[in-house]
Parts: sequence; structure tokens; C-alpha cells
Amino acid sequence: MAPPVAQLRPVPFREAIAAFARRGANLRQTNRWTDMMHDEHAAAFTVARSLGYDINGDIFDALTKTRAEGGTGADFSKQIVPVLKAKGWWGTVQEEDGEIVQLGSHRRLALIFNVNMRVSYAAGRWEQIQRTKADLPYLMYSAILDRRTRPQHRAWHGTILPVDHAWWDVHYPPCGWNCRCGVIQLTEGEARRRGITVLPPDGPPRRFFNRSTGQTIEVPHGIDPGWGYNVGKAAARLRASEQLAEQMAEKLLATPPGVAAVEIPPATIDALADAFALWFDLFSPRNLKGEMRVVGALSKPALDFLRTRGRVDSGAIVVTDQGLSHIMRDFKREIRPAEGIMRRLPAHIARPAAVLWDRDKGNLVYVVAPEADRGTRFIIDVGRTIRTREDGRRVNRRANEIISGQEVGTEALRDTRRYVLISGQL
Repeated sequence: MAPPVAQLRPVPFREAIAAFARRGANLRQTNRWTDMMHDEHAAAFTVARSLGYDINGDIFDALTKTRAEGGTGADFSKQIVPVLKAKGWWGTVQEEDGEIVQLGSHRRLALIFNVNMRVSYAAGRWEQIQRTKADLPYLMYSAILDRRTRPQHRAWHGTILPVDHAWWDVHYPPCGWNCRCGVIQLTEGEARRRGITVLPPDGPPRRFFNRSTGQTIEVPHGIDPGWGYNVGKAAARLRASEQLAEQMAEKLLATPPGVAAVEIPPATIDALADAFALWFDLFSPRNLKGEMRVVGALSKPALDFLRTRGRVDSGAIVVTDQGLSHIMRDFKREIRPAEGIMRRLPAHIARPAAVLWDRDKGNLVYVVAPEADRGTRFIIDVGRTIRTREDGRRVNRRANEIISGQEVGTEALRDTRRYVLISGQL
């Protein structure tokens, strides 16, 4: 009797699938590929030149379906081409400035498929590497050595360094468009037998002008612009920050105000700020979803002051996407908060220069980032009922919402007829 034949079944790469799925929660329309760089890609899914076209969801769903069925780039293209043509995202168009730009094409779809599959694989692989690095503490850079291999990537082939070496912060593959490189995890014994690299071969960086930001950045030698980061670390940082931020947000919204006013640990403030920065970077006033973000808690002096007026309903300070749209609206361009302050809003709210009470409006005023005789004033509507969307359903929350932010002269805030200084100084 013949021995039974082993039945081998493919095992789904759960970490890679999860990394790709998380990006699908945030679909962002962009114009140029430089509109989103580095860590932003761990937080959202986009296709360049998608601005004004409702195609990102279709492309993401087609990629998800193709991957789930074990399909190829050709399968993905066959599935999505009719949809893109029906929506007018195909061929070339001429923009107002006369530039001819490429929308959909079979070549672009092949690039979209390859890039997203490789990035998701690399993010999932990094999660596995971190989980097993106690037994396999080294990585070896592995290039496919054929005539298509980039010279610098060929030079890196065989580079062996510890998993947590800073070199992998930039050189963890993929390191460019259609880069096929990967890493092989090694035990310490294997790494020593092969020879641990002292200094990986590298060359001088080059300068790259980002048309989206107007900034010139340095790009490491051998790395394509936009690829000089570790996609796995970016996904891990995002996941850790979001988890910690979500836990703190839920605690602040659910607990009594007296508890919510306790001092938030610095690590948690950093997590709130990191999660908010990504949300801010991906924010679009054209795509308001009824979202809300917790950015901090009332300070104890502010809480004590509000208690004397019977105005305490919540200790949480929040921002809604509609409120953010108002704060950053174009007509306030000359007086609105600097984007650098807005990106790290939780860090500034945690350490205000002063907290005031506006007698006329009945609002709290947080003054942050004072410089000379000016600062940024955030107006907080106390005890506001906010209708937000959570897990696909509408929920009413009571919280203290930032409804306005302006750069103002601090002299006006010293008017004691209108403002009560609760804490800090101007």
C-alpha cells in the first residue's frame, strides 16, 4: 500500500494582509506621487493623479481581491481596467498649466500592483523579524543578481548587520520603484561564519526637489526619492501609536472629569501627537467623515475653575474633522496656526503657556507656542455635544472641542475685563 501523500496548502501571510488592510482604512486622493512620502504610506492608500477621481476605493478593493485569490498583476489589471475607463481615469490628460500627465495605463497598473504587494510583504516580514529576532538577530541584504539589478543594490548584496542596526532604518528593502531586493534572517552563528559587515558600501547622497512641498531633501545614495525609510518600522510605529492613542482617548472620554484631568505620561502624549500628526497629514476638507480625535485632557487648574461654574461634563479635549477644516480654512491663512503647531497639537495642548477663561464667550482659551508678543490661541467650547462616527455608527459624545485656532497678539489676551488667567503667564 502506497504511503499517504502529504497535502500542502498555502499559508496566508497574515501580517502582510493586515498591513495592507490598515492602509485601506484611509483612502487619500493625491495629485503628484510626492504628495505623500515615507511614513504617510503606512497610514493611507493612494494613487498619484487620483485627485478629482473616485478611483482609490476601486483600486484598493481590486488589489485586495486579487491578493486573496492568489492572482497576478495581469488578473488585477483585467479586473480594474473597465472600472477606470468608465470613470474617465485612463490615458493622458492636459492640465491647466499645459503639462501632459498620465492617468491609467497597463504600465501604471503593473507598477501599482508590484509596489503595493512588495510594500505590504516588507511590512509583514518586518513584523515577523521583530518577533523572532531573539533567535535570528541578524539580517542579510539579498539582491536578485541579474542584469536588471541596480548597481548600488548589487553592492549591498550580502551586507550583514544586526536587526536593530540603524542602517536598516533607510536600507530595508524595497529601496525604490520595482525594487526586488529582500532580506534573509540569520542566527548569530550564521552571521559570523558569513562575516558581519563593518561599514556597508555607500556613496554620497543626492539632492531632490519635492514639487509638492517646495523643499529640497537629501536622498541616500542608491535609494529612490520617497523610499529612504523602513516600511516595516513605519507600520509598527503607526500601529503602536494608534493603539496607545486609542486606549488613552477611550479612557479620557469614558472616565469622570476628575480622573481625565490627571497628568498624561510623556510617552502617551507622544503617541497622541504621532497619531494626530498622521491624521493631520492625511486630512482633506473635501472628505469629511464625521471623525473626532482626542488631543489631550483639561489641566487640573482648568478643571477646578470650571467646577466653580458648574461647567464640567468631560475632561477630554477633542478636535473634529469639521473643526479642523474651519481652523485651517483658506480665508484665515494670515492668522491661522502654523502647520507645524497643528501637526503636533497634543504636545502643545499638554504644555500650554497659559490657560484663560473668556468671560464674553464662555470658552476656555489655551495659549501655546508664544514667541515675542504673539502666540497661538485655541478656543475650546466646554461641554459640547459632538455627533461622531465610530465603528460605522453615529455616536453622541460630550467633550471639550477646539473650535478655533488663531495666531494673535498676547497683549489683547491680557485684558482682565474680558479674560481670567487660570494658569500660566503671558
